[in-house]
Amino acid sequence: MFKPHCTLCHKKLRKNDLTIVFGRSNIWHEICYLEHLEQNFQNAGLREITMLKKVKKSLSRVRSKILSLDSRKFDLSKFLKDFEINIISLKSITDTSKGLNIIEKNGIKKNLKEIFKNMTKLIVHHDEFLDQHKFSKTKLTLEQFQENNEDVLEALREKWIELADSLIDVHNKLRLSENKNQRKIRSEVQKQIDEIPERVERF
Repeated sequence: MFKPHCTLCHKKLRKNDLTIVFGRSNIWHEICYLEHLEQNFQNAGLREITMLKKVKKSLSRVRSKILSLDSRKFDLSKFLKDFEINIISLKSITDTSKGLNIIEKNGIKKNLKEIFKNMTKLIVHHDEFLDQHKFSKTKLTLEQFQENNEDVLEALREKWIELADSLIDVHNKLRLSENKNQRKIRSEVQKQIDEIPERVERF
């Protein structure tokens, strides 16, 4: 004889148990079904929201650090890895986001690609600047050379701050999308919860 079990807790269903039935082999205890719906909401977008919080924290920290440094002592190699990781993270969030359509995803990916391209250009410009000292016949120390060209270094630093701001803008756009998606899921889950009394059957 067929002995059905709850889809969630897998306990054998007993006579007079309050259940939600979706089919002969898909029966839930009422309390288990409610727990399932609430868990669905909590898990929806959890990965994306968690990653977005980490990205925002990282970008804010890096931006503040760049602002606090003397432009003559600005060493982009200390921040390059942070920028690369955040770009990769934002692309990953974009790929898995349920709140974006294909056109929006492609737009954000194109934006991230452009930011990465600009970052690469800044690295090249910085290396070329250092090469000017390395291959010059001047007897100036690197520190003296940097002091004499402080305006160049300051311009480079401002470009890195602009890059950080661009990534923060992408973050904000993704966060708005995830918040909107969360509200949509909450509405759908609440609707299913409201329908529970009408669907409850005694087993």
